[in-house]
Amino acid sequence: FLRDRHLTRCNKHFEQMLGFQPGELLGSSSRRWYVSDDAWEEVGRRCYPSLTFGQLYEGEVELCRKDGTPLICEVRSKSIDPADPSQGSVWIAMDVTERKQAQAALAMAHERLEQQVQDRTRELRDTVDSLHIEIRDRKADQERIYWLAHYDPLTGLPNRTLLAERAE
Repeated sequence: FLRDRHLTRCNKHFEQMLGFQPGELLGSSSRRWYVSDDAWEEVGRRCYPSLTFGQLYEGEVELCRKDGTPLICEVRSKSIDPADPSQGSVWIAMDVTERKQAQAALAMAHERLEQQVQDRTRELRDTVDSLHIEIRDRKADQERIYWLAHYDPLTGLPNRTLLAERAE
């Protein structure tokens, strides 16, 4: 529970998640578990207008453990009494750091795989183009061989081989 952004009560899971001893956070400003003043103020700008109107706030925030390591939490919050915001708010935080890291790793692997597919596709296209050029060159060579075998290179007239073939 938070009142005026100070912790009035919390469960041991929240303290353990942030690396604090039981009771160590009671009475503390919520700023204590944010990465920076700017992050703390940004969360205040995002969530407190909703809470003032009695609405639920849901979002992701980056918090900081006691040892300074960051963690990403999915949070949900609601005013204790929507008619009286000064009563404070209830917050539920769930550490999603591992899930976010897994998603980021999966996205990176997907990106690498896509790049490999593009590279392989380009290589295959180049190979197919080379094969088409080779086929065209071989056909031209076969036509040239046929011409040399059946025509006189000086006059371009049919030679005896062609005459013999046609005579048969």
